Amino acid sequence: FIMPIKNPHHQTIYSNSSRLKSRKTYSPSSTALPVRDRKGCIRILDNLLKGDEAVTIIFVLLARRMKQIYLQKKVPSALQERMFILNKIKSDASKWKPGELASLAARFAELDWKIKTGQIRDTDAMYTLIGCM
Repeated sequence: FIMPIKNPHHQTIYSNSSRLKSRKTYSPSSTALPVRDRKGCIRILDNLLKGDEAVTIIFVLLARRMKQIYLQKKVPSALQERMFILNKIKSDASKWKPGELASLAARFAELDWKIKTGQIRDTDAMYTLIGCM
């Protein structure tokens, strides 16, 4: 998996424009991917793209959350989070099989490498992940 962002709860994402027009806070737990809501994922991603948000940060946050879900399935004692976050992770984990999570982890790694080497745009990688659900 990709190295996680240090802030486990919320990540502030700034507009990519030269002037800061907006500041929005997204919680990785509020995303639709962990709960397998494909339509919700597409709606959220489209809204982010309309707002000129940094999709790469969302990609990293999703990778982190899916890693947490995978750990919850495989080694629950490895997660050290606040109880309300742990409860959300447990709820999300119930919607995935371990094999599906392993496959998704491989997909995240592959897409991360392709983004970093310029083989795929970050937005295309996000839509690919949505299609893997």
